[in-house]
Amino acid sequence: MIRLFKGALNVRTGRVACLLLLLLPALACDTRQVQHIEDARIEIAGADEQGRLAGEAFSTGDEEKAREHLAAAHDGLVAGRDLYLRARADTSKDPALLQEFAALCVRSEDFDLAAKAYRRAAAYDPQNAKLRLLAGQNFARVGDAMTKEALESFAQCLHLATTAGDTQMATRANFGLGRLYQRLEMYELSREYYEAAAASDPEYAPAKIALAGLNFREGEVLAAANAVDQLGQLGGEDIRFLDAMLSFGYGQFQDAHSYFADTAENHMAYAKLLTRIGQFRVALLALERVVELDASNVVALNMLGSIALQAGDSSRALDAFRQSLDLQPDQPRTLQALEALSTTSP
Repeated sequence: MIRLFKGALNVRTGRVACLLLLLLPALACDTRQVQHIEDARIEIAGADEQGRLAGEAFSTGDEEKAREHLAAAHDGLVAGRDLYLRARADTSKDPALLQEFAALCVRSEDFDLAAKAYRRAAAYDPQNAKLRLLAGQNFARVGDAMTKEALESFAQCLHLATTAGDTQMATRANFGLGRLYQRLEMYELSREYYEAAAASDPEYAPAKIALAGLNFREGEVLAAANAVDQLGQLGGEDIRFLDAMLSFGYGQFQDAHSYFADTAENHMAYAKLLTRIGQFRVALLALERVVELDASNVVALNMLGSIALQAGDSSRALDAFRQSLDLQPDQPRTLQALEALSTTSP
């Protein structure tokens, strides 16, 4: 009996030992992966600190030092990304870890990795519309090569958001689809999605900016200028988007040799849009036409004077300011500009 018991014990011990030997590589691998993730987080924290130091250097005017800190911050983000990849975070089944990895990839501008990680996270959290949105946004950033993936992700986000009654997500998904169809030069479809975004959230500035650009493209200059006037205070990203969309609209309008009704109101709107994107020479011609059609337009005369002055045409600027003051003498700023110009002109 004792011998049988010992024999059975030895067999069991042997089996446990064999099992541990089989598990050791996996356990060691898990340990290494955990360490890589911790090391990645340390690299990211270091990059954040370098970014803070860069901001301080910029504030003191030390641009060279700021660039050094920014370069170090970038290197830290890249090192962190590589450590996540060594930990196989990109193939994880943990949505939280996938999102952590994806967010880092966005910061290091590895948008394809970010998009795929967000899409993978969405597969493990299928009702999360935001993950579909983030996947779509990053697929779109990659460019034409991943337009199909971007369209699919935005469409999935829109479906989930609509079903759940999430207007914020629906707005952003509609806007994302509008941007993609604009890139594909499918402008009618693009407009439909932009209008849907603006309808679901009337305060969403990017949708209104996009529609202004499409209106400019189609020669609807008055509608475009009115939309720009109603935007109010914009943040830096929206300002850049506005300039890009107006430049797009102007370029398309010119290429198509389009036109608009020859009215002072339209030419005034055109001049405002042109001034916004730095097309001062063309804006000057538009303002000249406004004054021809409406000689009492004080605003047009003041704009004409300012742009002529900027273009170095002092004589035309003087004439415009004088005409403006003849029509409306109580204009302190125009009077000040005229006096300053009169003292410097021969």
